[in-house]
Amino acid sequence: MSILKDVAIRTSIEDFTKARDETLRLLEQGMRLCRLARATSEKHVRYGFPHDALPRIDLEEARREIDARWWRHCFRWTGLVKLMDEQATREFENSLKDDCPEFTLENIQTMVLSMYQQQDELFLRGMFNVFRQLNRNYRTNDRQRFEVGRKIIITCLFDTWWSGQGRLRVSHYKRAMLNDIDRCICVLMDEPYQEYSLEAAIQEALEDDDVFENQHLKIRGFRNGNGHLYFKDKKLLRKINQCIADYCGPALAEEAS
Repeated sequence: MSILKDVAIRTSIEDFTKARDETLRLLEQGMRLCRLARATSEKHVRYGFPHDALPRIDLEEARREIDARWWRHCFRWTGLVKLMDEQATREFENSLKDDCPEFTLENIQTMVLSMYQQQDELFLRGMFNVFRQLNRNYRTNDRQRFEVGRKIIITCLFDTWWSGQGRLRVSHYKRAMLNDIDRCICVLMDEPYQEYSLEAAIQEALEDDDVFENQHLKIRGFRNGNGHLYFKDKKLLRKINQCIADYCGPALAEEAS
């Protein structure tokens, strides 16, 4: 199974790194000029240079923040974000906070190639993780095979307290899970994927009714906060369960039977 059919190290990634380098060069130059302007001013007038005109962070901190933003953009641009479930996204964000690698062509090639080689495993793991949490027999760190049914009850999918009119609203704590479901569906059905677009569509539908429906799913909201998710597409459901079986492997599947 090939997930990233169109992901490659393209020539324009070199343009990205050149732009990043030029950004840092100009920023360093700007910081140096600000310090020079302050020194020139204070030769004649004590406190004559406005403090707010100085950068609030140093060059290294700015470099880490710039590189983190470029990494996020690169992952979206290449399509790598389609591989990343909530767990992978959290690990990625933590890596940017703890020790953000420099946004260089060499580092990009290394990271993208590594993820490209693991693309099937990463996607299948994400598929397994999101639907395992919706399985009533969910067990942490258990790689036993299970099957997704046509109907799933998602507890606490909605908040009802936010509006005096009692409308349903997707819970903040379920946003990532809904996004993972949408991402998996889009990849399996070879459809365009946009982060949190399913949540936005559900929210729009709930303005008029307690039911959301598209070509693949039907979701009905209830006042207790639960949501009932129905798979309308049998072909999609078969693909999901096949992915779970592929991830668990035949030996693990035999143990679960």
